[in-house]
Amino acid sequence: MNKKNGFLLIESLVAIIVFSISIVSIIGFQNSVLQLTADTYNRTIANSLAESITGQINIDKANIIKYINTDKTYVGYNNWEKLVTTSLPKANMNLPIISADIIPGGTKINITIFWMNPFDNVVSSYVTSTVIF
Repeated sequence: MNKKNGFLLIESLVAIIVFSISIVSIIGFQNSVLQLTADTYNRTIANSLAESITGQINIDKANIIKYINTDKTYVGYNNWEKLVTTSLPKANMNLPIISADIIPGGTKINITIFWMNPFDNVVSSYVTSTVIF
C-alpha cells in the first residue's frame, strides 16, 4: 500500500506542476493581448484626432500657417493640442507635429501624433498625410 500512496503523491505533484505552468502561460498570453488591445485603441484615437485637425484645417484654410507653426495662442490649434494630450497616454511628453508641403493645386498636410503606451514605455506614433485644395 505504501508504494501506491507514494506513486499517487508523485502523480499529484506532477499534475500541480503542469497546471501551474499552464496558468503562468495563460497569464503571459493575456498580458500580450492587453498590450495589443491598448495599442490598437490608442492608434484608433490618434487616427480620429488626426482626422479632426485635418477637417478643422480644411475649414480654416486662411489660418493654415498657425496650425503648421503650432501657434499655441491660436484657439483652433490650442484646443486640439489639449484634446490630444488628454486623450492619449503621456502624449504631452512629445507634442504633435503638423507640417506642410506646397504641391501643385494645394497643400499637403503631414500630421504626426505621439504617445507612450503604459505597458512598455515606448513612444508610439501615428503619421498621416492629406492634401487640401
